[in-house]
Amino acid sequence: MNHYLKKGLYILVITLAILTSLAIVAAFYIDPYLENIIKEKVKEQSKGLYEINFEKLNINFINRSIKLENASFDYDSSIYNKRVLNDTIPQLYQLHIKTFQIKGIHLWAFLKNKKIILNQIIIDEPIFVYTQKDTVKKINQNNENTDIFSKFESITIKKINVKNANFVYNDILQKDKITVKSISLNFDHIYVDKNNIDKPDNILYSKEIEWFIKDAKIKDNKGFYTLNINELNGSILKQNIEILGLNYIPNYDKNTFAKLKKKQDDRIEFISKKITLDSIDFKKAYQDKNYIVKKIILDSFALEIYRDARVPRDWSDLKEFPNEPFFAMETPIKVDSIVIKNSYIEVQQMPESGLGVGKVTFNKVQGFLTKVDNQNKHFYLNASCQFMNNATLSLYIDCIQKNGINKYQTHGQLLNFNIQKLNSITRSMANVNIESGNINTLNYQFYSDGKISKGDVQFLFNNLKIKMLANDNHSSNLKQKVISKISNNFIINSENNTSDYSATTGDINYVRDKHFSFYNFYWKSIFSGIKEVVIKENPITSKIKGKLKDKQKESRKRR
Repeated sequence: MNHYLKKGLYILVITLAILTSLAIVAAFYIDPYLENIIKEKVKEQSKGLYEINFEKLNINFINRSIKLENASFDYDSSIYNKRVLNDTIPQLYQLHIKTFQIKGIHLWAFLKNKKIILNQIIIDEPIFVYTQKDTVKKINQNNENTDIFSKFESITIKKINVKNANFVYNDILQKDKITVKSISLNFDHIYVDKNNIDKPDNILYSKEIEWFIKDAKIKDNKGFYTLNINELNGSILKQNIEILGLNYIPNYDKNTFAKLKKKQDDRIEFISKKITLDSIDFKKAYQDKNYIVKKIILDSFALEIYRDARVPRDWSDLKEFPNEPFFAMETPIKVDSIVIKNSYIEVQQMPESGLGVGKVTFNKVQGFLTKVDNQNKHFYLNASCQFMNNATLSLYIDCIQKNGINKYQTHGQLLNFNIQKLNSITRSMANVNIESGNINTLNYQFYSDGKISKGDVQFLFNNLKIKMLANDNHSSNLKQKVISKISNNFIINSENNTSDYSATTGDINYVRDKHFSFYNFYWKSIFSGIKEVVIKENPITSKIKGKLKDKQKESRKRR
């Protein structure tokens, strides 16, 4: 889509050039048939496809200015339908401008040297509609563009100010749609000559471009999400982009989303207060499609991930790790650092059967990713947060991909955590209520090749006590009371001896299930080590462990 938007901007510049040259020509051919002359010129340049209309044209020789009111540039549907049959039309463009003003026209340069030199162009309330039709063959437009500029040697425009523009992008085949209600653009010193039309030294031939965009909306082609941007401002010279209010919102509530998907899938909601991109190499991005950014700052975002396990799982759907789509991109992207400030992450799951939605929260998320590079396929993550709004969790991940294999080294720490805070998960997912318990220290480290994780956990805890719940969320059932008593007395340790290393350390050894996410793989790797510390070693637990392993093997065979 970047190619299409770039091309759309290019055609917009060409269109404005046509309007400019026609307006200047009009200054020398004022007669009752002026409107017809201009219309014929546009049809000639577009080979009959496009036509121009306007309500009023004011020419002031003293001020060397021209003003065009309510001008429209649109395609002729009858011509389009005929040419579509011959596969000769790529995309369609429609432009309506409330007022188009040219100030400071240098007439002598135009008459003597065929050079257009203008002090300023002001475009007020333009509406630009760009429609992509991929069902037809695309043609090379370079020769057509050169023909447009063959009428004169060069164009120099000191300033272009676009005010309150409206932009619509439609992709008929892909069903993508972008709408922007308000765009303001400022171009500083644009220079184009007929020899550099296809080889711009500066972005859009301009020394500086500033943009101020409000109320942009992008709908995905499947209709499940809409991306809303409240404000997007940027500058070529300052090399920055600032986004205020970027929201990636599902178009359906949680239940409807799950029903329409017809299979288990994450419903993602992302709301960001402010995103800043600093030190952007715009020239490389525009000319080489090589995106280099020194720093990205994500300030105060909220990310909510929800999954409904009551919906059937598609066992043919193998989950990628978060880095894999990024590393697979052909377009080079390199970011020195991504800084995360004061953000919030929440993960929810409705179990297939259980006591309501399970929820994990990460408050006050701070951190940074460094050396993010999809060509070298490497990045580092350092982050910390308030886990379940109760204790500090810190983690580090070093991720690299070599020969298509993901390799991770990670470690983390959780201190002084009230285990009862996990009841929102254990009650929902396992019908277990944690009556008491405290994690004094949890340190973990492990290595993974994307298939299996190996490492160890140091886990110090005390006063752990659980209660088994019936499906009605109560433990009055005699069976649940008996199971609770057996679990506390014979299955789990209530605390461990800090002087005995073997009592505080468990081995991490977990085989990844590719049907589940990286997040699932990460926490289950840690949990595999915690179980070694919490669960007692006796004939009862050995039998339970054996049954659980057999159940996991059978489950994987069925997939």
